[in-house]
Amino acid sequence: MAQSCNPQALFSASPCAVTCLDPKQAKAIQVRLLCAILNGEIMACDKDTLMANANCLMCLEPWQLDAIMVYLLCQIMASGAVGGGTVVTCGDVAPVAAPTGTCGLYYQRNTGVSPGSLYYWDAGSASWVPLVGGP
Repeated sequence: MAQSCNPQALFSASPCAVTCLDPKQAKAIQVRLLCAILNGEIMACDKDTLMANANCLMCLEPWQLDAIMVYLLCQIMASGAVGGGTVVTCGDVAPVAAPTGTCGLYYQRNTGVSPGSLYYWDAGSASWVPLVGGP
C-alpha cells in the first residue's frame, strides 16, 4: 500500500481517533510505541488500544516523556537498531531476503523518489509489505 508523505494528505488520512489526542496523550503513545519497537512487540493502533497501553505513562510530565523518547531512541540505535528480534536495515533496492530477526523494518533509500520507501516484514505471509512508498 503506497502512502503519500504530503503533510496535508497524512493529516487527512489520520482518523479522529488518532488526531483527536491531546499533545500529552500523543507523546505518551509515542513513548509506548518506541518501547514496543525496542522490545519487538506488535500493537494495534486504534485510539483505545494505544491509550490503554500508554495509560501508565500519563502521570509523567511532557519533559520526562521527551527524555524517555531520547533514551529509547538511543537504545534502539545502540543495539544496532535491533530490539527483541527486530532488525532495521536499509539499501538502494526493494527488500527481498527475510530479516535475520523475528521481524524487521527496511528503508529503501531515496532513488529519485522522495522520501524513499519503508517496508515491514510480515512473518505470516513471509513477505515485505510497503508502509510508505514502495510498489
